[in-house]
Amino acid sequence: MRVRCFMILLGSWTIVWLLFASNRTLFDIAKNNWRVYQSWRNNSATDSRLLSVYNGKGVALPFYNNNINPSKLFRIPGDYKIWTVNNSDVYCFVYVTKATNSWLLELIPKTWGSHCGHLEFICSYKFHENCTVPNGVIVQAKLVITREYDVIKKVFQYCYLHYIRKFKWFFRIKERAYVIMNNLIDVLAYVDYLQPRYLGHKFLEGSSFDANASYVLSQSGLRLLVESGHMNNNVAEYGFRSEGKVVGDWLNKSGVEFVDTVDAYGRETFHSEDMRSLLSLRHTDTRSVHPYRDGVCCSDYTVTFLAQSVRTYWENDALVRQIRVFGYQKPSYLASISNTTAVDTTPDVDDPMLTKTKNVKILCWILSMQKHFKVYKTVIDRTWAKRCDKFLVFVSNPVNKTANVIGLNITEGREHLTEKVYAAFKYCYDHYVDDYDWFLKADDDTFIIVENLRYFLAHQDPKLPVFFGYEFKPKWSQHSYMSGGSGYVLSKESLIKLVLIGITHPGLCPPKGGAEDVTIGHCLANIGVKSGHTSDVFHKETFIPLGFRYRLTHTPPWFMEYSVQPVSKSKTFSSRYSISFHYTAGLYINIYHTLLYGINPNKHNSVETKQFFKPYKANKT
Repeated sequence: MRVRCFMILLGSWTIVWLLFASNRTLFDIAKNNWRVYQSWRNNSATDSRLLSVYNGKGVALPFYNNNINPSKLFRIPGDYKIWTVNNSDVYCFVYVTKATNSWLLELIPKTWGSHCGHLEFICSYKFHENCTVPNGVIVQAKLVITREYDVIKKVFQYCYLHYIRKFKWFFRIKERAYVIMNNLIDVLAYVDYLQPRYLGHKFLEGSSFDANASYVLSQSGLRLLVESGHMNNNVAEYGFRSEGKVVGDWLNKSGVEFVDTVDAYGRETFHSEDMRSLLSLRHTDTRSVHPYRDGVCCSDYTVTFLAQSVRTYWENDALVRQIRVFGYQKPSYLASISNTTAVDTTPDVDDPMLTKTKNVKILCWILSMQKHFKVYKTVIDRTWAKRCDKFLVFVSNPVNKTANVIGLNITEGREHLTEKVYAAFKYCYDHYVDDYDWFLKADDDTFIIVENLRYFLAHQDPKLPVFFGYEFKPKWSQHSYMSGGSGYVLSKESLIKLVLIGITHPGLCPPKGGAEDVTIGHCLANIGVKSGHTSDVFHKETFIPLGFRYRLTHTPPWFMEYSVQPVSKSKTFSSRYSISFHYTAGLYINIYHTLLYGINPNKHNSVETKQFFKPYKANKT
């Protein structure tokens, strides 16, 4: 018995020793978690702006805040002096390996790379004997695949020899990173390039940082790094350590100071994850000085995040650089120079139109199903729904009774969608016809830019029997219809005619139908409601029915055949003031909202014309 107890104790002690003394994995995790807690507690206790945001409590953070001047958003060392900086002051370089996807080499110069002062792709002769990539530069480094820092050392020396007097900042960018250059400029405006400094995503472990999130060196920092000679040590002594640890050690020994660019909300600006991962994080990052927390993703001035495919790359670029939110403006360091501490006072369009859009009254409603009602409704409630004047959700039978959830007591299923739409519009008529001018129907996987919808509808007359959306007209159909996926909007007059004439006359509006949008289109045509044109004056699409991310990379033949308006295969097919996107369910609604309203860099939007849309005019015949 004693021998058995002794063996049990010995075995238990052996297991504990293996975990904590030999492997030390659990011990390291516990230690890092404790350091994360201490770091966060110290930051909260010493930063008055962070305390003012949180009120000393764990209050949930908003998705975005575009009313904070950048000078009050960052904890930059010094006296917040504004330094003159622009895109031409930044040298960008991307290290290219054989594993680098060829599509990246094509997309980068066409997207964010075109905003760099100078962009070069750095190759090693180990991988590229004839560096054929655009703007390619061969660095003669004896590269081992797991020792990128040997190449990075050569790159720093190359930049020092050729560009130290030409550029103020040197930006090392990972291959898959998507960069928002305008946000980088806003951050760099508060950092003196004549001081030896670097910016990035800091780790807790000594001088290491997350190189996968990319990083920036000042002119003085690069000079000090190269001239100090700390890079000349034998690279073999670093073994297989990461680039962030090795370069961080070089910078630390050279006396180059790290600049913490986390904002006052504790949100990072340099990220080594894609937007999908960042917005779905449910764990604490034990390595970061400023760990990610549930519901807190990215700073409004985010500089880098990853794009995993061609589709997401184009999607990110379109949402960040191409599409605008009408009336939305975000302050930059230019606002600080002019002593403007709130949203910039210069609108991107004429003031009368901005005022007119605010007077457009819209009731928005969606159809949903029980199996994903909770998830979709919660996401939509937190994003675009709150910008409507009224928002309703129609389901067959509500799980819980809330103010804006309406049960229709109609059997679930696609074959009953037409009945549900009729019932939903009748409910809107019975309760709200006198309160609103326009009535928007959308699906629970539709994303709406309500400000752009208001801008479009401000040009239209709600007293006319008209409805708007993306118009299809197949060869087998006598009437056109609006795609239900991207949503369609009825004028007040159209709603009145639909309920008082259409629904009460089955001969005009069949009570049941196959495709709901097709049946509703036929119904409205039978009662004299006309379809309105929704493209802008440049013939760009505003309602995107196929799904924005899919439309960017593939347009099926049926779409071009059914579409009433000409279909463009260009990556700029969508209007600057696009209105809706289909197939953006769940997490993608959060992604679109974050890219458009949170980190979007557009602040001084000049347009080619004061009138992006034309009013609908009824035919006199």
